[in-house]
Amino acid sequence: MTLLHVYFLLKNQQAFQRLLEGGGGRGQSGANSGSGSVAGLSTSGGKSWTRSGTLAAVVGADVNAFDSLGRTVLHLACSSVELSSLEYVRMLLNHPATNVNIRDTESHWTALHRALYAGNVASAILLLKRSELDTSIKDFEGYTAFDLYNSTLRTTNPPPFDGGPAELYTWGINRNAALGFGNGGDRLHPDQVTIPYKDDPIARKKKTLTERFSPIEVRRVAMSRLHTVVVTSEPQDNVRLCGFGGGGRLGPNNHSQYSLVPLPDFMHTITEVALGQDHTLVLTTTGEVLSWGLNRFSQLGYAVEQPFNGRTEEPIQISPRKIGALKKELVRGIAACKTASACFTDAEVYTWGTNGGQLGYSKTATPVQVVPRKVSSIVQSVKAIAMSESAMVCLLGNGEVACVWNAGLTKINFPSQSFPSEISVYRPPQAIKGPNITKITSCDDTFAALSSNGEVFTFSISNSASSNNNLIKSQRVWALHRQFNGVKDVALGAEGSIIVCTQSGHVFVRMRNAGAKAFKFQRVPYIQRAVAVCANNTGALAALRVDHKLTGIPLTGRSLSGDIAEIQPYLSYTVSQESKDSLFNSGVDDLPFSPLVDLDDESEDSSILDDISEFARLLELLGHLKAARKAPSTVLYDEARLPHGADIFVQLSSNAEFPAHRLILAARCPLLADVLSHGTTLHDKQSSIKILVKLSVSTSHSHSHTVPRLQLTGCSPISVLIFLRYLYSDQLLAIWDRRISSPFSAHFRELGVLPAQAKLELQALARLMGLPLLSEALQSPGKRIPSPSAERDFQHIYNSDNPQSQSQSSFAARNTGTKRDTKLDPLAPDVLLHLAEDHTVSCHSAILRARCPFFAAFFGDGDWTMKRRDLWGIVGVDMGHLKWQVMRYVMRFLCGGEERLFDTLEFVESVDDILEFMFDVMAAANELLLDRLVLLCSQVILDHMSISNVCYLLTDAEHFHASALAARLQEYTAANLEMLLESTMLDDLAPPVIAGLAEYVRKEQERKAPVSRSNKLARDALEKHAEWLATQDIPGPFVPSHTHKYANTNKDSPTAKKSRLPSLGHTPMVSPTLRPQRSLRVLGGRDPAGDDLFAMDDADAVPALDLSKAEPGPSIENATKSTLVWKRTTSAPRTDLKAIMAEAENRNTPVANRKPAASVQHIPNRELLRPNWQPSGPGLSPSIGSAPSSSRQSQPPWAIAGPPITPPRTPAPNNSSLNTQRPVPIPPLAPKPTAGGPVARAGAPGLGPVISPLRQAPSGSASSSFRNVSGSASAWTLPPIPAPPAVQPSLGPSVGSGSGHAGSTSGGGSGSGTSVPSFAEIQKLQLTQGATPVKDKRSLVEIQQEEQARRAEERARQEEEAQARRVEEEFLKWWAAQEAMVQEETRGQARGQPQQGKSGKKQTQKSPKGKSGRPAEGDASSRSAPKLGVGGARSSQPNRSRKGDQEAGKKARGEMHK
Repeated sequence: MTLLHVYFLLKNQQAFQRLLEGGGGRGQSGANSGSGSVAGLSTSGGKSWTRSGTLAAVVGADVNAFDSLGRTVLHLACSSVELSSLEYVRMLLNHPATNVNIRDTESHWTALHRALYAGNVASAILLLKRSELDTSIKDFEGYTAFDLYNSTLRTTNPPPFDGGPAELYTWGINRNAALGFGNGGDRLHPDQVTIPYKDDPIARKKKTLTERFSPIEVRRVAMSRLHTVVVTSEPQDNVRLCGFGGGGRLGPNNHSQYSLVPLPDFMHTITEVALGQDHTLVLTTTGEVLSWGLNRFSQLGYAVEQPFNGRTEEPIQISPRKIGALKKELVRGIAACKTASACFTDAEVYTWGTNGGQLGYSKTATPVQVVPRKVSSIVQSVKAIAMSESAMVCLLGNGEVACVWNAGLTKINFPSQSFPSEISVYRPPQAIKGPNITKITSCDDTFAALSSNGEVFTFSISNSASSNNNLIKSQRVWALHRQFNGVKDVALGAEGSIIVCTQSGHVFVRMRNAGAKAFKFQRVPYIQRAVAVCANNTGALAALRVDHKLTGIPLTGRSLSGDIAEIQPYLSYTVSQESKDSLFNSGVDDLPFSPLVDLDDESEDSSILDDISEFARLLELLGHLKAARKAPSTVLYDEARLPHGADIFVQLSSNAEFPAHRLILAARCPLLADVLSHGTTLHDKQSSIKILVKLSVSTSHSHSHTVPRLQLTGCSPISVLIFLRYLYSDQLLAIWDRRISSPFSAHFRELGVLPAQAKLELQALARLMGLPLLSEALQSPGKRIPSPSAERDFQHIYNSDNPQSQSQSSFAARNTGTKRDTKLDPLAPDVLLHLAEDHTVSCHSAILRARCPFFAAFFGDGDWTMKRRDLWGIVGVDMGHLKWQVMRYVMRFLCGGEERLFDTLEFVESVDDILEFMFDVMAAANELLLDRLVLLCSQVILDHMSISNVCYLLTDAEHFHASALAARLQEYTAANLEMLLESTMLDDLAPPVIAGLAEYVRKEQERKAPVSRSNKLARDALEKHAEWLATQDIPGPFVPSHTHKYANTNKDSPTAKKSRLPSLGHTPMVSPTLRPQRSLRVLGGRDPAGDDLFAMDDADAVPALDLSKAEPGPSIENATKSTLVWKRTTSAPRTDLKAIMAEAENRNTPVANRKPAASVQHIPNRELLRPNWQPSGPGLSPSIGSAPSSSRQSQPPWAIAGPPITPPRTPAPNNSSLNTQRPVPIPPLAPKPTAGGPVARAGAPGLGPVISPLRQAPSGSASSSFRNVSGSASAWTLPPIPAPPAVQPSLGPSVGSGSGHAGSTSGGGSGSGTSVPSFAEIQKLQLTQGATPVKDKRSLVEIQQEEQARRAEERARQEEEAQARRVEEEFLKWWAAQEAMVQEETRGQARGQPQQGKSGKKQTQKSPKGKSGRPAEGDASSRSAPKLGVGGARSSQPNRSRKGDQEAGKKARGEMHK
């Protein structure tokens, strides 16, 4: 596996790109190195601080290298379906060394194989843009890339061809105008032939869009040397011809025709055609044979009369003529050659023309046969005939092939698949008899036969051959290897060329190449789904292509009557609690309710169940009315805001009132329109029903609004409700049908419902209001659906208001000065839509709010409507961005309910005009939220879709969110993806469209192979064994830490002057973090070095140090807790100016005068932390990691063997947070000091004390073990990592040369030897190290809990700080005692009296011991110890007073609390 594989798998795009560009990632380490390292391990050879990796400069990126499984990076990228993988493919293809044709070692798949198998359409498009890509490469199983893709879908292969309509594609040499393109140019690749229409273009405008613009498809095609004949799918006169004129072969036209033209005055319907060089035979649907052309060889089947001008001319028949000798026969098939013709019926074969031995009788006795003659030698039924000038080959009904040759009959045998004699092979019964031939064809003297299993055989018959001495031998030219490669059709061309189409729909051509010894089939590009082929002997080729047939888009949603039924205002009532209690006490609330059941529309039970549910709603309303009478304060309808904008009450004699719309009542019933407009009265004397309009004031005590009442007397409430429902929904609720009323019969008496009486009252209402369709439906004793009339009524209202809507022109609407008062006229429009170019449309708000959610939101707000009505009660809506030509069809659908809107569009001139107009209408429908109109437009668009415009349609369908249309277009595109990819039609699609197409392709691939392309088996196994799985102890997934524990390994030299830039690997590098202690177990004397051997990544992972928080961090014990989630975090180290200033101040101070700022720090993996310097000088302690553990145990940790010289160190990658964070307390140390004794804790053997008088920034995670670092190196600094280190400030103040503490310095570098970066460099470094904060996904409750925990931690931290101050005071006391003892001994040595004082002896006994029991370093027993200061250097003030030490301690404490 190469680095390119690693970077791709890690999705490290930047490193991947740098490696491709030739940089190789030099100067970086880890996973970003281009030096051949794997998994982030450096190969630089050790001293990575001085130069770049040694291998990075010489190792390049091999883009064609394989991984362990034999795959290149391009193979992996093309197989990946992740969105980011496309960019890797693009980068690899831009590399000049990328081999796009390289195959993997497993299946010999190229990158195109893998892309298409994975449904990665975008990668396939990019691959095909490379000119060197070879699409003919096959894998181990013989599949090309497109063959592999076609095998993954169900819709790519064409259906079986039975002579149905297809598209005609021609190409090749256009000699003699045989291609039919309208010009004489040749075609290198297949191109579709457009057949022109026959009728007048002006007359065609009156036809429907389907009749005007549907392409004329082809059923049969035949080619000869001089002309081409096509049988179209037209119902009559379905023959078109093109070719070389003259000789009558093109009919009356003697000129050459480049386009396919019809025969004049031809009224027959043709099913089959056969061509000779100069004549044509056609077979009609009635079994008649017609012929025309040149009759030089008597091949027409009749004698052509010569003109009476005395001149001898060629016998030519220019118009089709029936062959009279066959008028009593029902012909099944025909055949022709240059000199003869033939036909056959169910049992007989007839031939005529010049006899070359192929007519079936002696050519000596009958050299010329003018009329058809029966061939007596053929006694079996015939399925097909192929002729040449010397032979006639017949395909018999039993699948055998017989050849009529030299007046004899010969059977032709075809070779079968043979195996060596020593191999015993099982053959099924159908294979024992040999191949079964299904088709025969010929060209010149060569014949071809097609078997049922897809094999092709050829044989030749020459005039010079003798039937007695030579046998006809056939040879196999196409063997069956796989089912999809089986041949479906075959044709012969010039000079032995062969053209075939396979089961997969591909076309292959074998032509004789100049200088080539053998033929070779080559696939013809740019055509797919071919089902039939044809050719002639001049080089013209043709193929019939069957397009993928899509299922129609179902029309969902409600029609106009359904939408109007949704705004029945009397069903939208408000029920008070008092009414509910009254209804519950009456028992009416227990009515059975049957919800609407989704059954078959043709099922009678579906409509019955709908009526039952609707009847339940009406009975519930009656129950609430009855309950409301008992509670006078109950109001079901608020007159101030009636439901759905109702503007009238239908009032009964029982004082029951139902709200309604005046427009609905007036539009559905013209007599009610007169009553509402003029106040007339309707009275039915037979039933005593009376209807009148009365303006009355509401009797409700809470409202004083005036709403007109339509008083209707003599009817029960249930009859009126059923009548209103009919006006709104155009449906009749037949409650007198026992199937509907039986579930509610128990409540009829209580609610006063009498079904028989209701039917009589409805009949009277229908008679009184002039509703004949309702009266007709009421005559049935049971349920009967009335004839629909709602759409017709509303269309009449809309057309009367907008007479311009029925015109195809776009003139302005009628003058708005003729406004009608909406309060007086119920049919007056109350909405005016102002369109572009000063067009206005009049409509009604009740219909708009019922049909359109867009307007329902407007008119549903009463305040909005009230403020915008004029004196006539009309609301104007400005829609000036919409054109009248588009909105005319939208409004006809919206207000009139028309759905056959686009049957005729006279103003369109082409398919492109139709599609553009349909998308304009769809845009308006989307704006008005008319989903049903969008589906209507989608149906029209889908009817005019083709292979040439599918990409444009798919883009617009995605843009307008026409999901149903987009799904059909994706299905069509997936079925023809090979053809679209080869023709580069998908290159201009937008990436979201391609992504949607790829997703659809993958779903369809999974549908065909659900087991291999999904985890179905794994899911089934998990579900089956769920109980057993629950009992297993299965470890969870291991999630590696954000930063590797060895990322901070110190491999830089302390003398390094140049910092390295941060690594750009897959895991962003972070600044070194201080590891606070999590437990105090190491203080008991246990060696922490042993813990390093068992340290785990998850326990010691170093998180990013949060440098962006301004408040102090948590204490050491609580440092493992996560930081506050609402605080911004960063994963890159930062610096600030304050830290730089402190560092600069510290560097100006002598090393010996600096105060310590050490803290507990654990550094993992001691071997990797070994520095590259060695201290020198007498008595120096060994370097970190340079001595074995036994040497560390040989001396006490406090023993001072000599003046340890503090070496200059690399500036630690720390930050200013060390100065701003709260002080970190020192935990209780063990053992506790005695009076005047020091405070020490056991550390690693051989190491000095770790003193932490000052604070230090904690980290986000803790370490499980700790390591004590001696004074020879800075214990509080982490080893630098390959990242730009921030400057570590010195925590201690500058002290004079006489001051000192036991510890090491905190300054970086070697004093003033290291230059301080400028402020501009700091800002640039901060920008380089910046990282995007990760959005926290925690809830508010979790944040609050974390804040409470943080406050508790703060209190504990304060207590620990107090304890730390006490420890510090004890330490200072001990230090003063030690210093006094040393001064006393020094004075004694000066006086020449080498003896111990009493106090010195006592202190020696209290000094801490090492593990071996010997005195620790720095003990007074070390007589030869040099004079030391506090910092471990030689003290310049040996007689320093105790007061000076105390002052230095106070100064250190003050610096710490700052």
